[in-house]
Amino acid sequence: MSTAPKAFTVLGMTPANMTWAFGKHAQRLQNVTYAIMSTICPDYSGGLWELRRYTNGSYAFVLNDTDGTHEVTPRNGYTIQPCTLEAISLAACLIAYSQISIETFQSGDASANHLFGDYFHGLRDMLCGEMNFILDSSEEGFHHPDEEEVKEYEKLGTRKEREHPENSQILSIID
Repeated sequence: MSTAPKAFTVLGMTPANMTWAFGKHAQRLQNVTYAIMSTICPDYSGGLWELRRYTNGSYAFVLNDTDGTHEVTPRNGYTIQPCTLEAISLAACLIAYSQISIETFQSGDASANHLFGDYFHGLRDMLCGEMNFILDSSEEGFHHPDEEEVKEYEKLGTRKEREHPENSQILSIID
């Protein structure tokens, strides 16, 4: 299976990088992501995860494993075509972002709620080959890409070329 164009850089999963990306919620997010992965992929038994930072400022925990496919048991009951561990881990990360966003909303942590909501939408955009906003440190937390940022992103190819090759399966898992 071909890999998606590289709209990301790989960072070490160090405590410093994890805290930079996810703040005090880093360990919780990691635990939730791994638990979801174990739930939706019955034959998952661990692996070497990486931390990716995407062009739009979103992050993801990912199993960089595109060899072979694995059965998926999504929580929504859908029947999904077998996927690579990379695709399943991206779906698990999206589900974890959603879950942490809900938890932080319920606990009254508005800034974390917005952050994880933005990470969810930012990662989903990247998987769909889109860049609708760029996360940043402004008061709003994001900005719309300017002309130069759009041109740089378009160097990665057409929208279809930028889309993750298993995007439809990932979206079905999280639906």
